[in-house]
Amino acid sequence: MKARRISPCKRRAAQEVRPSLPPEFDAVIEGDRRYFARRRDRSYRVRHMAAIEMQVSRDAGQTFEPLFPGARWFTAVRQVAPGYRIRAVYQAFANADVDLSEATSCRLYVEACGPDGRRLAEALERAIHDTPGCR
Repeated sequence: MKARRISPCKRRAAQEVRPSLPPEFDAVIEGDRRYFARRRDRSYRVRHMAAIEMQVSRDAGQTFEPLFPGARWFTAVRQVAPGYRIRAVYQAFANADVDLSEATSCRLYVEACGPDGRRLAEALERAIHDTPGCR
C-alpha cells in the first residue's frame, strides 16, 4: 500500500497544530521520515522504541503494562501519507528482528494498534485527503 501525496495547504494546517516536543523526539520523527523517503514502496515499519517515545507518551497520559521478562518495547509505524505517520507500541522478546517485510510490519502494526487505533488511522486518512479548501 503506497502512501498518497498531500497538498501543501493540508501539510501547513497539520503542522500548525503540532505540539512542541523535545528535540530528541524530533530526531525519532526525522528517522521515520527518512526511512519512508528512502523506501517509497513502504507504508509500514517496525523498530525498537526510543526511550524519548516512552517519556513523551507517559507525559501525554498513556499507560503501559510492565514488560514481561526478556522483553523490550517496539514501535510499529504506519505512514498514512508523506509527513503523516501513526505509531503503535507493543512488547516482544528483546532479540526480535526489526528487519521485516512490508506485510509482516503491517500485520504487527494492526495487531499493536487494535480496533481503536485502526479507527484513528482511518479518520486521519479521511481528514488528510478530504479537507475542504485544500485540494
